[in-house]
Amino acid sequence: MWLLNSRRDNSKWATLLAVVFALGSGEAAAQLTPDNTFDGNGLKVEVAERVAEGTTATITVTLKASVAANTATTTPVTVTVSAEQHGDHGATNEDTDVVLNPGTATLDFPANTTSSAVTHEVSGTIPLQTIHDPDAEDETIVLAIEASGGGFSIAAGDQAGDERRQTVTLDDDETQSYVLALAPGAAAPREGAPFNVTVRADPDHVDDSTTLTLQRDDTSYTLDTDPNMPGDQIAGTLDDDTPSFTAVVTPPANDGNRAADTLTVTAYSGTAGNATEEDSASFTVADAHALPAPAAVTVEARDATGAVVTSVPEDGAVELTVSVDRGRGATAATGEAMSVSLSVAPSDPAQASSYQLAPDRVDLPAVAPPDGQQSAAMVVRLEALADEFVNDDRLTLDLVTTGEAAFGAGSVASSFEIEVGDTTVKQIAPRPDTAVKQAFDAASTTAAGADGLNPGEAFRVAVGDLFEGIAPGSTVVYSASSSDPAVQVSASSTEVTVTPVSAGSAAVRVTARVTPPASAVPQTHANEAAVEHTVTVADLPLQVTLTADPAASVEEGGAITLTATANRPVAAGEDATVRLTLVGPVVDPAPSSVTIAVGATSASVVVTVVDDDEVKDLGSVTVVASGGSLATDQTRLDIVVTENDVATVHTYTFTATAARVTEGDEIQLVVTADPAVTRETVVSLTPSPRSLADDFTLDPPAITIAAGGTSGTTALRATDDDVVEDTEILTLTATDPGRVLIGALEIELVDNDTVTYTLSEPADTNLVEGQSYELKVTADATVSQDATFAVRRDPAASGADDDDFTLEPGSIVIAAGATEGTAMLTVADDRLDERSEALVLVVTAAGGDEVGSLAFTLWDVSAPMLPFVAQLLLAALLALGGCRRFRR
Repeated sequence: MWLLNSRRDNSKWATLLAVVFALGSGEAAAQLTPDNTFDGNGLKVEVAERVAEGTTATITVTLKASVAANTATTTPVTVTVSAEQHGDHGATNEDTDVVLNPGTATLDFPANTTSSAVTHEVSGTIPLQTIHDPDAEDETIVLAIEASGGGFSIAAGDQAGDERRQTVTLDDDETQSYVLALAPGAAAPREGAPFNVTVRADPDHVDDSTTLTLQRDDTSYTLDTDPNMPGDQIAGTLDDDTPSFTAVVTPPANDGNRAADTLTVTAYSGTAGNATEEDSASFTVADAHALPAPAAVTVEARDATGAVVTSVPEDGAVELTVSVDRGRGATAATGEAMSVSLSVAPSDPAQASSYQLAPDRVDLPAVAPPDGQQSAAMVVRLEALADEFVNDDRLTLDLVTTGEAAFGAGSVASSFEIEVGDTTVKQIAPRPDTAVKQAFDAASTTAAGADGLNPGEAFRVAVGDLFEGIAPGSTVVYSASSSDPAVQVSASSTEVTVTPVSAGSAAVRVTARVTPPASAVPQTHANEAAVEHTVTVADLPLQVTLTADPAASVEEGGAITLTATANRPVAAGEDATVRLTLVGPVVDPAPSSVTIAVGATSASVVVTVVDDDEVKDLGSVTVVASGGSLATDQTRLDIVVTENDVATVHTYTFTATAARVTEGDEIQLVVTADPAVTRETVVSLTPSPRSLADDFTLDPPAITIAAGGTSGTTALRATDDDVVEDTEILTLTATDPGRVLIGALEIELVDNDTVTYTLSEPADTNLVEGQSYELKVTADATVSQDATFAVRRDPAASGADDDDFTLEPGSIVIAAGATEGTAMLTVADDRLDERSEALVLVVTAAGGDEVGSLAFTLWDVSAPMLPFVAQLLLAALLALGGCRRFRR
């Protein structure tokens, strides 16, 4: 009835009717209006265009529709996604390459309680699981999307411009593999003889039909994959039932050369120049007209008696029998003659004048195949000529074939070695004196350098440079001696060693005693020969150098070898002690010196570098050397010590047990480390602002984490003073030992002091025009900052107005550090005749709290309407202070 009688708000009636109709309308109330401007019929589907085989992708479906006004509920919309096999839109069965589980998504639109329609988008997801199959082919699936319920009725019809179908390519994770090979049982390829090439694939990698095209790199060969069809076919098909096919390759009967050829066959899928998969194989095709290489080339040397020998003496001769087997003839054309020339020559052309070969060339007769065995032999007479050298020689003969390709034109078919023995034994004799002197001087100069030969600088002279004419096979014994012990000498079968001992000169004599071989031909020779040479040794001052190994750098815990080296052996009485001073990270005690013993040329000491557990720069090891015969440029060595420890990265956290602290109380500041520190770690704390330095203390002033620990603390205490102040913000910044910021905390310092303000009353509240009076506010404690008090007139209790007085300054201020503040109240002298007026002033603090109020009476002493007696009385009363005092 209220609704029917109400004229003030007809909308309430409309609202109730809408609710009744909505509750009674059922499905009609849930209808949605798809937004056709949103993709297709209010439906959008998002899924990747390509998905890898054996993985999971997400299909996102989004619906957009208008929800009717005041619709309390909506009917869920069901979106269904199904897969159609290989893009066959007419198929209804789900493709076996994917699994959609679940294949539906239920989307609920929110209720609309507004008076007008509202457009919403709602989304859902459906998983797309791809199946791993054994083939090596990409698959294509078509997703069909349907939506039903609410206002949607979308079938998976193939209509352009909507989202009812989505094509997804499944990227295969297998690799197609083809093999090209000669067919089993096929003979080796040969000119003019067809042979089979088989193309096969791994059956596990072949699913759907795959067509491969064959291509040959030599078009003189024919290729046919199906001899039963007219013409040459160049393609074949592979599938899981037929994983291979065969192609017949036919070489030309005669390609015009006498060499084997190489044929390459390629199989590819797709089109030429744009092949998607490709494999190839090469085959060697033998030439049908070429003769095989010789089966054997042999050489035998025989002396005059016909016996086989391996050497020939100078001025002697042997016969060399060279046998050549050309192998058997093959399929040469009828009447085609084949011939080979064979020549014999020394490998070293320089030996050509020492030997004679007769003949050095032979031509094997031309033969028209087939004639069976093709072999021939040549006989070469070798005469060895005598030379001037007393030594045996080794002659290497090359047998070179020319003519037929079967042997390779100009190629070395074989080689043969024979030894030529020297038969001359010459008289042994020393070299000329000049040659001997040159040999000794050259060897000693090389050992000593430009400064001359020094003690300890040994040198060697080859005995072959001292004597000549020693017969091969002779036994030679060398000996050496010196005329002065300042030089020591020794001899071996090949060289003489000369070792200077001290300054001076001495004659060195080298002798050779020879015993000729028993088989030597009659000869004349001397059994002994000798040479002499004077060796001069300079007086070399002792000089010692100091070196370090390693010289530049050493790792922590490593060793440094310090070596003192003399330029010659140390003699008795010489100072060869080098004093050492080591500065830096070395093991204590460090060696104090190194001494080279008499007769020696060097000595060493070893020092070890400290190995710590910290990642820090240890600096350098400095070695300062002095004393002895030390070279002036070797007095200091610097070796850098490199780090062998790996820095551990710590994560620090800076926290406090509370975010505020009251004066007189304390809180804990904590720094934690992860992982535990290996050495004591000090974290610095920096406060801000500096003006708060007296308002707190840190005990200790820094936070220390002990070695092996994970945390450290310090106490922050707020200073308890008598100063009244506001809450202050203290910022503490923590930095690690490397001055890297850890974090910062803000701590509130809360004052515990209170202050009471008192408004002082003036001595007299009767105020006369033109006079000034002091107003005062007093604090019972010192204030830390300016405290300002407002003074205002109370209009309800005052007869006077704001023009009747002034206040200088306009407010009462207690300065920071003080306890009281004042202002001067002055009554305006307006020279108007008026009666007395009441003035009430209210004083309030900055926060609005009232401190107090004062009541005054303003008197105009010049009012002419008062009787004279009254004026006198008023003056007396004012003088006596008898007027009533108003207070609040």
